[in-house]
Amino acid sequence: LRILAGALGVVALIAGYFAARGALGALVYHTITWPITNYALGQDDAGPYAAYTDEFIRLQGPLPQPWRAVGVVLVRITQLLPLAAIGGAAVAAARALVAIVRRRDGFADTLAAAAAVAVVAPLFGGRTRHDITHVAFVASFGLVGAAVALRPLARWRAGRLAAATPFVVAGALALAGFAHRAAFTWKRSRAMGDFRAEVMKLPWVAWMDRNTPPGAPIVLGDNAGFAHLYVRPAAIGFTFLPYKYVAIFTDAQWRRIGDEIVAHRPAAMWLPGRMWPEIERRHLELGRLYAPQGGVFVLKQK
Repeated sequence: LRILAGALGVVALIAGYFAARGALGALVYHTITWPITNYALGQDDAGPYAAYTDEFIRLQGPLPQPWRAVGVVLVRITQLLPLAAIGGAAVAAARALVAIVRRRDGFADTLAAAAAVAVVAPLFGGRTRHDITHVAFVASFGLVGAAVALRPLARWRAGRLAAATPFVVAGALALAGFAHRAAFTWKRSRAMGDFRAEVMKLPWVAWMDRNTPPGAPIVLGDNAGFAHLYVRPAAIGFTFLPYKYVAIFTDAQWRRIGDEIVAHRPAAMWLPGRMWPEIERRHLELGRLYAPQGGVFVLKQK
């Protein structure tokens, strides 16, 4: 109960601050309503849990043995680790139940197990992206769950050794595997260009570099962050625009994008998919300001 009260106290402080600023509705919308309503859009390709695991395993192919096998093992560990968080939560819940019945202290693992489950739970909820890359983002919390699940073994020396051995072996494999990858790819990575050279391989970024004045603000509907760091500054405050699921943005957000384009008059814009129609229908004057040229929209000369 103390843990629950502490957590609710923090939530109450945050909610109270936003309410005092007149932004409680915005807090609820951006942290609860929007993710529940929109985040599942565009995740169709990542249907099953840990999607693309087989592709990651296939990418280990160029490595010589035994490093190829090490890579496969590490991918599988990453895939399975979030499940360990659930196992740890089950053990912690059982220990807590026993403690309640016997009226003893048995809640030491509850907070750690609950935190681990809270982090990995969205992977199994079906509304967030749960491909192997996103699994890897939070897989380390599975180590927390595994530690909780194996904690009863810590009473005995042999149990501690048995519990620690898988962690030590996995860590050693990871260190050795990444050291080999660094050596294996060193010459090829050194032969690559700098970040700007890599960004310039994107076709519309290279077009912007050739056809817009240096320092002129531009709009890129996709991969925009890379271009704005190394090629041209951003004309709008949005570095990502949805090209298919336009409902991700509200009407007010689409209008603001158009407002910023009208105000800053970027030299050129690449707006694939449904981006341009969504913006133009809210700002018809943009059709008079910009001319389509290939796949981009170029500011008309006066």
